[in-house]
Amino acid sequence: MTPFLFNQVLELLALADALAGDFTGSLMKLYTNNLVFDPATVVVGDLTEATFTGYVSQTLVWGVPSVSDDNHVESISGQLTWRPTDAVTPELVYGYYWTTLGGALLGGGYFDEGPLPMQSALDVMKTTLIFRFGNDGYCSVVS
Repeated sequence: MTPFLFNQVLELLALADALAGDFTGSLMKLYTNNLVFDPATVVVGDLTEATFTGYVSQTLVWGVPSVSDDNHVESISGQLTWRPTDAVTPELVYGYYWTTLGGALLGGGYFDEGPLPMQSALDVMKTTLIFRFGNDGYCSVVS
């Protein structure tokens, strides 16, 4: 059987449709258990959502799909910022996950440099999610 190959126009249309549908109101969350995120086996129940003081899951706001410099069709989220409000409930964050508004798992990953400390108001984490078709998406983190 010959594989089905598609072009960037189809990818752009499909991504625009996803952004207007299932991705609308999708949430970025942080997890605190020492788990290497494997998209083939991880379910939401495997992840322990962060609870450090001041933590809240955040709604992703997506940019218009476009073709990147390396010819990938992608959409880049607006920057998300997490900062504890005090040191009352310190935590170490191992990774992030992305869900629909209804709680279905869409994706996620673990921090290569992790775990990242979220232990006082001096800690801050800024993230941007870049969605690409296939397994080429990634999360850019500054901590």
